Amino acid sequence: EFNAFRKKYPDRWGPRAVRRGSNGPEVTCLFGYVSPDGFHWKRLPEPILVEHVDSRNIGYYDPRLKKYVAYVRTWNALERAPGLPVEKDRWDYWLPNARRSIGRTESDDFRKFPRSELILEPGPEFAPTDGFYTNCFTWIPGAPDQLLMFPAIRHLSDDTSTIALAVSANGKNWHSAPGGKELIQTGPFGRWGAGSVRTAPAFDRVGLGGRHFRV
Repeated sequence: EFNAFRKKYPDRWGPRAVRRGSNGPEVTCLFGYVSPDGFHWKRLPEPILVEHVDSRNIGYYDPRLKKYVAYVRTWNALERAPGLPVEKDRWDYWLPNARRSIGRTESDDFRKFPRSELILEPGPEFAPTDGFYTNCFTWIPGAPDQLLMFPAIRHLSDDTSTIALAVSANGKNWHSAPGGKELIQTGPFGRWGAGSVRTAPAFDRVGLGGRHFRV
């Protein structure tokens, strides 16, 4: 199925989507579902995005842009120095020099999304072992130009997590909010809530009627 997809859409898949699991090659992709009433859902026959999107992915229809928008997991994979060669035959050769980040993609057609663009990554205020795990996006009701995101930050150095706050005026350019680095923290190990904390969508008022979609 993947070979047929990339032949049909050579520009709609990322090479990091292909990985090798315990049973052989695997392809990470995102499927969309549509519904006429919000209760009965049907999966679209083709994936709407073929990338390494292994996290909670959030989609919505932006009434200002009149486009479908999705915030997805992406990676800020950087090139390694010439003196630090990598095994190019490994599917995950890029993984040791990549950090979990958040990407964004938009489309007029919910069935076809272009490859995402990096819009938020751990900046210099975060430790090198920090990564963004989720991308809980919402906007303030009644304030369409005030967008909020609550990424979960996993701290690999001590296996804890926190919830941070990022802000944007257009949904494309995001910045860490002053004082919003650690809104919520995991509790002490051995107590309730010590494992991890995650945010899920969304703080949004939902109206009735019209078409619905989800990713």
